[in-house]
Amino acid sequence: MWARADVRHRWRSLVALGLLAGVTAGLAFAASAGARRTSTALDRLRARTNASDAVVFTSQVGDILPDWTRLRARPEIETLARWALVFGEIGGDPGGVLFASVDGTWTGDVDRPLVVKGRMFDPKASDELVIDENTERAGIAHLGDVVPFHAYGPTQQENGGPPTGPRTSLRVVGVVRNVAQFVFVTDGQAILSPGYLARYGAGAEVLENAYIQLRGGAADVAELQRHVNTDVAPGTPLLDEHAVARRVTTTLDVESTALLLLAAVVVLAGVVLVGQALGRSAAVIGDDAPALRAIGMTRAQLTGAAVRAHLPAAGMAAVVALVTAFLASAWFPLGLGARIDPVRGMHADWFVLGLGEVALAALALGGTALVAWVACRSRALRVGSIRPGAFAWVRRTAPVAIGLGTTMAFHRGSGRRRVPTGPALVGAVFGVLGVVATMTINHGLTDALGHPERAGVAWDAALRPVDANLAHLGPLIDRARTDHDVAAVAVADRVAVDVAGVGVPALTVRPSRGGNPPIQLVTIAGRAPQRADEAAVGPATAQQLHVGIGDTIVVGRPPQRVRIVGKALFPSEVHSAFDEGAWLTPQTLDAVAPPSTAGVELERLVVVRFRATVDVGAATRRLSKRIDPAIASGEGRQVPVELSNLRNVRRLPSLLAGFLALLAVAALGHVLATSVRRRRREFAVLRALGISGRGVRLILFAQGSAVAATGILLGVPLGLAVGRTGWQAVADQVPLRYVSPFELLAVAAVVPVAIAAANVLAIWPGRRAAKLQPSEVLRSE
Repeated sequence: MWARADVRHRWRSLVALGLLAGVTAGLAFAASAGARRTSTALDRLRARTNASDAVVFTSQVGDILPDWTRLRARPEIETLARWALVFGEIGGDPGGVLFASVDGTWTGDVDRPLVVKGRMFDPKASDELVIDENTERAGIAHLGDVVPFHAYGPTQQENGGPPTGPRTSLRVVGVVRNVAQFVFVTDGQAILSPGYLARYGAGAEVLENAYIQLRGGAADVAELQRHVNTDVAPGTPLLDEHAVARRVTTTLDVESTALLLLAAVVVLAGVVLVGQALGRSAAVIGDDAPALRAIGMTRAQLTGAAVRAHLPAAGMAAVVALVTAFLASAWFPLGLGARIDPVRGMHADWFVLGLGEVALAALALGGTALVAWVACRSRALRVGSIRPGAFAWVRRTAPVAIGLGTTMAFHRGSGRRRVPTGPALVGAVFGVLGVVATMTINHGLTDALGHPERAGVAWDAALRPVDANLAHLGPLIDRARTDHDVAAVAVADRVAVDVAGVGVPALTVRPSRGGNPPIQLVTIAGRAPQRADEAAVGPATAQQLHVGIGDTIVVGRPPQRVRIVGKALFPSEVHSAFDEGAWLTPQTLDAVAPPSTAGVELERLVVVRFRATVDVGAATRRLSKRIDPAIASGEGRQVPVELSNLRNVRRLPSLLAGFLALLAVAALGHVLATSVRRRRREFAVLRALGISGRGVRLILFAQGSAVAATGILLGVPLGLAVGRTGWQAVADQVPLRYVSPFELLAVAAVVPVAIAAANVLAIWPGRRAAKLQPSEVLRSE
């Protein structure tokens, strides 16, 4: 009967081991597959929608109805898809803008949206439009809404006044997903059917541009830029969609890395926790190895027997891992990756599953063979002893209970009294490391989100004046300066200029009296331009032009030669990334874009920086209302998409830290409980020698505290290094002005929390050890 009971217990243990190993491996597989799906989400959306490669903004240089004939004939161009901006009042609100497909190529063949709700518009309908998910998410419009639209007339951009163009009611027939909503028009996009322009285009204000699909993909963008400059208009801005994809790929890379780390944490948990159970199960054969060796079995035969005994558990783990991975795949990707992914749901990534199954078999059966081989060694097991050094010093100098507990934290013992102290120490180090690294990265992220100037945000609000003539801006600037919330005021000009055949947004800031310090753009290397022959450029622009600090470039028409003295970041703008542009002095900008030629392409803003304690949004609304007659529109702080998207990943590092902390708690709790169970004879002897129950509990408290202290001593410096390295990588990729993150109070809190957690975990094992009856334990031994 006892033999049958032992067999049943053995089979239950193997089944439990197979289930635990399978679920653990399946979660790791799913996280790894989720990382792969996250990293390819944008590429798969591009393929699904047949996305374009570049956007040509002829409207930015005043070419409202461009001739595309020469550009369309260029050999690098696969498809030129015309689209237009249509301006007017939407629902009675002035300043509205809608996107429209001119001939149906855009939204039909190129950048074909993925419909997530409703349907796509009828290309011949003049009263239908679709909105992207950002528009619906912001609550601006929803499926089924009817939107009144009154278009401006063809010449109203210069004359202003109430709309004089066609009036119509537009019905939202679908909600769509496209690449533009993530890398171009991130604040929402409503797209008109081609039928609208066919019917009303002649009487409306329409600015035409083009999406370009290249035969060579991103490789031909530089050549396209040169041909746009010669075939359309000099200095025409070009948006490289592969380059600005960084607005989301930075976040996707962080999410993908976090999921890979999550998979690694799950694997580590499996090795630490499941590996302990597997190790104990595989080592059972070592208890009978001397007798079996005596009757003729070899060490290899004993190891093979242990491996064969665990084959059912390994097979069950493989099946459970596949099922778990398939079911858990519905949870991934997370965050931004989930929003971009064109096909969400359960998936089987056979590349990951195949490699994972091989690795699972190797770890399970290889680990079983290794443990059994070591357990069946022919030499007699040596009784563990305390090595001289730190352990011996602690035993000699500390109170008996503390010395014994500290020694037990590092001394594994041998034979059946062997305790897995190593996994507890590893778990403690990785737990503290993960928490500290997460807090460090989160501090860097919080600092960047709280200080958007790290990403080139140089002012808090921008006011677009009704009269942009510099000579007439004095009263507007004076009214803004006298506001008690305002710290500084300046005038910022932006214009597209030709730089070596590349359309580059050029900016200058004209300081006004008052304001300390004055408003300036953000430099990340070198210094700001101070003379007429100096400039600073964005990192992406420097790379595109193959120049660096100290080089000379020719800017604008008439050409002006300037020397690059720094690298700078620029306020976020829809037509270019925030690391693209040229910062010129006011004298240089006036020379390359004189007022006589600056028309629709020149953008002039009165920019404001508020005092540090002011609510930016509320202050912007109040200031705009106060000086309303003098401004056409006002907008608050524009945070780059690259930075704001990082908000989506804040929970992933915390999730990783939580897993690692849970791993540390589980490993330490397991080793404390195992110490009481396997060292019950030693505890009984100690009780017989006069150690009180309180002393026994103190031994367990000392053991737990020693493990926690090891985690702190190694985990805190390693966590700081890992966190800073991780944040440096994120800052370089965005890019951001790097500020070394360090949250002193949070890191300092790790020490008492870790020690307290270790002592809490030791309470229950300590009580068990204190209740042992020495006579009963020693009699059974």
